[in-house]
Amino acid sequence: LAAGVAGARRMTIVTRLPIGIIVACLADLFLFGRNYNPAIPTEQYFPESPVTRFLKGPAGRDLEPFRVLSLEEEFPPNVLARYGVSDIRNYDAIEVRQMLELFETLWPEDRGRRTSNSWTTWQQVRASSDILRLANVRYLISTTAPEGSFPGGIFQHGRVTIRRVAGEGSLLSAPGEDPFGLGQGHQIAASIKDYRPGHLEAVVTIPDGRRTLVFSETFIPGWRAWIDGVACEVSPFRGAFMAVPISPGEHCVQLDYSPRSFRLGLVLSGIGLLAVLLLFAIGIIRRKTSS
Repeated sequence: LAAGVAGARRMTIVTRLPIGIIVACLADLFLFGRNYNPAIPTEQYFPESPVTRFLKGPAGRDLEPFRVLSLEEEFPPNVLARYGVSDIRNYDAIEVRQMLELFETLWPEDRGRRTSNSWTTWQQVRASSDILRLANVRYLISTTAPEGSFPGGIFQHGRVTIRRVAGEGSLLSAPGEDPFGLGQGHQIAASIKDYRPGHLEAVVTIPDGRRTLVFSETFIPGWRAWIDGVACEVSPFRGAFMAVPISPGEHCVQLDYSPRSFRLGLVLSGIGLLAVLLLFAIGIIRRKTSS
């Protein structure tokens, strides 16, 4: 863009026309990607319903996020994400292998293929109840009634029933001596101070004998953690979530996602920008000296 503006004075109407067409096409592509399809009103992409309004909750709801699980077809994977509701399924986005392996009881392998883009049953949900709590799942959405005893529905709209997970988990937990982190009493006192993509600040109180703090977000390299201002290592928990070592007592915890690739990209982009500015400066100097 800077090069085009700088050279516009020397262009004729013949050379300006193709550049104008390119700029118009780029602007149209940007608007198309930003608004999906300019011919369709944006509000029609996300039609509200009583179910989505319930899951989104009031504007001033608690800061701690949660996940939901839809058992059947009423919400295809990733639909709820468009409304700001975290669906535990991630089909069509990034199906992380370790997450699919963790939820093997929920989505078993079929003919050598495992995916979260499949229906599940109440029996499979029961078999995965401890893992669902670990994954911070709060609500179950279904159009079928569970067999046997199961927590009653807390919201009903047409055929859709929303049930609350019994003994629901939380964003932060501290598993006990159970090596799988699914033993009883893995809840801790945690106060979320700030939570947004790639950043978490919280005050947690760890009981005696529990020295691993689990953050129920997908583990990928690039996360960094600080406990009371002291940097500590972030390691995978059961191959899927993030964990940091922590001692008993009250602590201030901070986690940030800052991969080296992003920082390297900033440096390279800065070098490129300086190079462009330097070329412009050299051109200006040459024109002045030649005149």
